[in-house]
Amino acid sequence: MAKTGLKSALFLDFDNVYIGLNELDSQQAAEMAEEPWQWLRRLLEHAGSQVKRDVLVRRAYLNPSGRVSNREGTWTYFSSIRPRLTRSGFEVIDCPSLTAAGKNAADIRMVMDVLFYMSKDTKYDEFIIASSDADFTPLLYHLRADNRRTVIVAAGQTSTAYREVADAVIDIGVLLEAGTLSHSNQKEVLEEISMNAETASHTAKSMSDDALVVADEALSYIQARDEPVLLAPFAQELLIEFELSEDSDGWFGHRTFSKFLQSINPNLQITGHYVWDKRRHRDPAEQNIELPDSIQRICKITDLPRLEKHEWNAIFAVLARYSSTKNFNLTECTAWCRDELDGEGIKIGRAQISYVVRSALHGDQPLNMMPAPTLEQIRSAVARATIARTRAANPNLSDEEENEFREWLGENRLSA
Repeated sequence: MAKTGLKSALFLDFDNVYIGLNELDSQQAAEMAEEPWQWLRRLLEHAGSQVKRDVLVRRAYLNPSGRVSNREGTWTYFSSIRPRLTRSGFEVIDCPSLTAAGKNAADIRMVMDVLFYMSKDTKYDEFIIASSDADFTPLLYHLRADNRRTVIVAAGQTSTAYREVADAVIDIGVLLEAGTLSHSNQKEVLEEISMNAETASHTAKSMSDDALVVADEALSYIQARDEPVLLAPFAQELLIEFELSEDSDGWFGHRTFSKFLQSINPNLQITGHYVWDKRRHRDPAEQNIELPDSIQRICKITDLPRLEKHEWNAIFAVLARYSSTKNFNLTECTAWCRDELDGEGIKIGRAQISYVVRSALHGDQPLNMMPAPTLEQIRSAVARATIARTRAANPNLSDEEENEFREWLGENRLSA
């Protein structure tokens, strides 16, 4: 189970990550500002693997005159966070605004520094780029060509090309919604094994440390996905990653991978070739709905949930109801909306709701804005953000296809 440690270098575009995080969850942004390295360390624990890493380089790029507004109407000034970054072991590189529009040169400085550290005698195995800025895509191509592992830490919407070129993507929004960011899942794993002890051949007390590590990894991965996970490839990845042999004692005493998964968490469901968390995901058996070809393509490009027209309207309505009556919190929002929809007989997982929330944010209608956005404003924001992402990947999207998509979301628009 021992793993070879990676020599890692971390480059944090502070303004980009902090602003994106503050829009998703102001409390988490405050935690990041209070203990930047401890917060990021917890984040890296959910990088998609139990890789042991030594972060030898920690560099943060910050606009000393930058600031962000809070829900309470106050301001957080980045200059007040700078000393905490320094105390957390970051080398802080000041990147002041160079234009009237507030643009700084953090991205250029980061690229130059990454190239510099690539040329050092110390062979850095992994480069961690904490930014949602797709301008770093060419840099990741360069790193991959040089056989370096790359990890993206993103608090905002990222392009498909940027995500696909990286070895691992840490989506802060997904981790926030899954509830895995603020602490390790191991306590939760132990509690849920105990709850399911009648059907598990190993209880929490008798579970080995190695089994617990694998269980933690499996649970974190499944809960961080927007969609159900294919069983066979997932099992193979764990076998390779943890150097396990399925022929010895099976999966820690369980005859099959499916039995092992169900023993660690009673909410994990097996349907066909998929494993899914009934609290977060939609039953894969219910996802084979008929959609027009143009909408299928948009969903594939953007990962937009495949939902029926009436389900879209229900999601927009429940989100508008939530934002107008409660203080926004991503984790609470998705759980509350899921339960409300379930009461209406509509089965939609938290992961799908979370995606819609974040799409509304990137369409300039965050749910924490005052006054709260209306149903139609949320709908239009999701349509706007999705069309923008689609056109970035496929400029040939026709006006007719766009109108068809907007109508699918429930917008009343006249054809061009």
